[in-house]
Amino acid sequence: MTFPIRLIVLVILGVAGCQITPPKIVQNSQHPISSNLELQIRRAAKNASSSETAEIFYNAATLLSTQNGSQQTKSIIARIKNDPTLFSRLSRSDRFEVELIDLELDYREATQHRKHGLLDRLEALAPTTLAQEISWLELAIRVRISMEDHVNAIKNLIRLSTYASVSKEQLVERIWSSIKKLPLGYTNTLAKNSDTEEEFAWWDLATKFLGPLTPTLQQSGWDIWQAENPTHLAKNHPPSEISLRPNEPTTMALLLPQSGPLAEPSRAIRDGLMTAYWATQLANQGELKQRQKILIYDTSENAMADVVSRAEADGAQILLGPLSKSNVKAMTTLKTVTPTIALNRITPTRGYEQRIPQLSLAVEDEAVEIANHISSKGLTRIIVFRDDTLWAERAYRAFAASISNDTEITSLTTLADLKDVTNKVGRALDIDASIARHTNVQKLARREVEFIPRRRSDLHAAVGFIGSREYESLVAALDFHFGSDIPLFVVSAALRSDVPIKNGTQFVALPLTLFSFPLRYDLEAAFPAAKQQPSFYALGIDAYRLANQFERLIAGVSIPATTGNLKLGRNGSILRIPAWGPTHEQFTDRAPAFDR
Repeated sequence: MTFPIRLIVLVILGVAGCQITPPKIVQNSQHPISSNLELQIRRAAKNASSSETAEIFYNAATLLSTQNGSQQTKSIIARIKNDPTLFSRLSRSDRFEVELIDLELDYREATQHRKHGLLDRLEALAPTTLAQEISWLELAIRVRISMEDHVNAIKNLIRLSTYASVSKEQLVERIWSSIKKLPLGYTNTLAKNSDTEEEFAWWDLATKFLGPLTPTLQQSGWDIWQAENPTHLAKNHPPSEISLRPNEPTTMALLLPQSGPLAEPSRAIRDGLMTAYWATQLANQGELKQRQKILIYDTSENAMADVVSRAEADGAQILLGPLSKSNVKAMTTLKTVTPTIALNRITPTRGYEQRIPQLSLAVEDEAVEIANHISSKGLTRIIVFRDDTLWAERAYRAFAASISNDTEITSLTTLADLKDVTNKVGRALDIDASIARHTNVQKLARREVEFIPRRRSDLHAAVGFIGSREYESLVAALDFHFGSDIPLFVVSAALRSDVPIKNGTQFVALPLTLFSFPLRYDLEAAFPAAKQQPSFYALGIDAYRLANQFERLIAGVSIPATTGNLKLGRNGSILRIPAWGPTHEQFTDRAPAFDR
């Protein structure tokens, strides 16, 4: 027997014990789509193909404001979808609305793992009206941003910008927000593979504006881009950094040890900074009268108080350094008012408020990024390998503290002896348990049974806080135990240019080593060692970048840079989000975390 739509709705609402009077129809606004689910449902009601269908939507919208409203609304939608007779009577437009409302409700409660399924369901939908297409795009954008898929979110936002009813100023802010989450240099690659002129212009803007090291050159890049794109959407809505243009210091002091165990990384930092300095001066030849001074002071045999006093007496407007943790700690006790960026990170003591921003290559930043990436992919069962170094222990602690509550670390294995890696990996994969089961079967059968050990099949990923030697052994052991198909995530210290990367390995690295930069070619031409050991050179480049953008850094602005995307965090630490290595060729040697 077939029941009228109206009767079915009344039965559903009767269970809830309430009688619903359809509210007044909401008129169209400037924004036909809103993340507010109630507005979305009411729009569906207004455009419904029949009064009966409109009443279903009205009732669903009204229930949202009641206790457990989302669940009650979802119950209505589920009953409509699960009744083939009722669902088939809806128009194509109404069915789209039902499916989109269902997706929106699922998105509100979805774990990261389930969000991949939401995108598949979204792709299967076919909007029938302009308003529905905008709704579809908005939900796709929010899902992708929540999954850290900023490239495709930006592409959807650019597509959304073609609709007249969408607020352009707000849209530009959203596009720019996602662009700044991409690693420096990546937009140049994206520009070469753009699908449309509009998309190319956005990637080109990011390259011209975010690439330069100083606000002066960024302004020049913005002016050039504007002249090339006079009708582009972004022309009337410039990046917010345009209005926050810091005063670039005329004199910088670089506080580094010239002898001792830190002399070699100090030279790399100095050379990286000087490469950035000369690249800036050559690009800014029209203003040579404003050429900056770089003063270098030796901290290896002098007290920090004396070094700082001398630098300030010589007119330094910003201090870059020191490098060792002991000197950074000593620096924090001084009463200097000169802006300072330390080049290492210390652990703050209880009750201590850090005043000095600290830029470093701390491995904890890589571990946190791997944890966030795994969580965003919805990987819930993982095994972890680490070597027996202090930096690996620090990396693991940071990783474990940052991983999603939905993710279980099923085992932690320390690879202290390369000769024993195969056995330890086998135990992590439960190969021993497989062999034990085989032994028991043979005892019961009282005969030989053909057997191939089987690893556990419930693992989603493996993570390595390891060096390059351990990486080679780990890859071989995973292959031996039939675990080559398990995705492997590693920190930058695991890879060297002479070590092949296992298919399926995903790694974090410095943007400088992954993407094409004119500055990278200048650096490697002048200092060939930078090609093999780029980390401290990149640190020097970014010290110069942050010195010229210090006010933005203090204001909490995220700054894409050659060591990663940088932003001032709590206790003075400059948080660093490294880039993900996309191909086998786009990497070089990476130094392990600096910890002296």
